[in-house]
Order: sequence, then structure tokens, then C-alpha cells
Amino acid sequence: MWLDLQLATIGENFTHTESICGVNVAIRKGGKRLEIWVKDCKDEQINRQIGCELRDLLNLGNAKISFKSHKEEMAISYDI
Repeated sequence: MWLDLQLATIGENFTHTESICGVNVAIRKGGKRLEIWVKDCKDEQINRQIGCELRDLLNLGNAKISFKSHKEEMAISYDI
């Protein structure tokens, strides 16, 4: 999935490519997750469309996709 996400981003397979700042894989105690960093966390319409396209591109079916702003993510404390 990670490679597919990278290739989709590099190949500009998202409608709003200009809104994507980067992609990341986060490995935490609770598991792994793929992240897409967007320019504007408040643009719900674009963020939802990116999420739907991600679901289709990676064939995620009914897998849970969630959105967190950087501010929300930084408020979570992690045990290191």
C-alpha cells in the first residue's frame, strides 16, 4: 500500500494534487498508518474527495479512513 500511495501521489492521480503536501507511513505502538498531509485542514470538501480517491486507488473497501489536523495530532501524547 505504501508504494501504491507514493506512486499515486507522484503520478498526480488525485484530483486535488495541489492540495497534497506529502505522504508518510507512521509506525506506532498501536499499529501502522498511512498519512496524507494536506495544505488546508479546514477545506472539508477537498479533504473528503482525497479520502474517497485514496480508498479507490488502494482498494480499501470499507476500511476506516479518518482525518486529523496537525493541531489535533500534536495534542495526542505518545509513549516512547
